[in-house]
Amino acid sequence: MRWRGGGFYRAFVYKINVAADNGEDATYDVYFIEDGQTSELVTCAEIRKCPPPSGDSFWATTVPNFKGQTFTHDGKGEVRVKGTFTIGELGTGDNSHKYNCTRAAEGRKKEMSKWIPVHKVVMALKSEREKNREM
Repeated sequence: MRWRGGGFYRAFVYKINVAADNGEDATYDVYFIEDGQTSELVTCAEIRKCPPPSGDSFWATTVPNFKGQTFTHDGKGEVRVKGTFTIGELGTGDNSHKYNCTRAAEGRKKEMSKWIPVHKVVMALKSEREKNREM
């Protein structure tokens, strides 16, 4: 998606605003994966389909397909809970930019589910993958 007249950045469409009967084109609401920002009422001209990444690129996995993977959350941001979480369903409605993640019981920590923003989860997964490659 083009960001405010600049370059194109990876984002996903989370809502399609259906066109009116007066011939107007549909618009889209998009979510930028790397920083969690949204842009609403985006026109088709501002969107460019990303070519599929080749090989084992991290970005070859689509947002819904991260389900079942685990990541470590640092407890920063809107979800103030640390731990290792398993990614569950991608939310809808008010939670359309969030995964329902479950932290397993560890020591004195109880199992719990939290809605965690997609950008926090995806960037944590990316960071962990990069650390594993360096080892």
